[in-house]
Amino acid sequence: MPIRPALRPALILLTAFVAQIGSAQQIAVKLVDGRNGRALKDQAVVIWPGEKPVGMPGQTIRTNADGIAFVPIQIQQDAFVAGGESLVDCRMRIRHGKVVDEGGTYTEEVYRFADVLAHGAVGANKCGKATAQPIPGQLVLFVRPPHWWEKALWE
Repeated sequence: MPIRPALRPALILLTAFVAQIGSAQQIAVKLVDGRNGRALKDQAVVIWPGEKPVGMPGQTIRTNADGIAFVPIQIQQDAFVAGGESLVDCRMRIRHGKVVDEGGTYTEEVYRFADVLAHGAVGANKCGKATAQPIPGQLVLFVRPPHWWEKALWE
């Protein structure tokens, strides 16, 4: 059945739209146990758009069996803040429930989508000796499960 000439422009626009949806960019956020280097499966990665983690996260995505959560990039977003939900962040040193780095303060690490896509990024690891190399399109975050007493402090 031939396509009517009047419908061709609409069909072309629809095809372009579907192709754009199918090729939406995403980054991979990998959660790694900072103590031993093992990937953390079935954990929540939280993403705040912008440069500050204000309010509820914009996205919460669970990691797969390889410890990776695939985060779609919104066109209007340039930067983001990421972390693991209910996990201890290894980018800072914590002792007895308090930050002991940099005078007891910690500034959230801001990542740029363009940088992660082009070069990859690896967060600091102050929980152990595990390391990772940057891979384009991937952000590696070192975290660890909390101790029982840390869970009690959080509640």
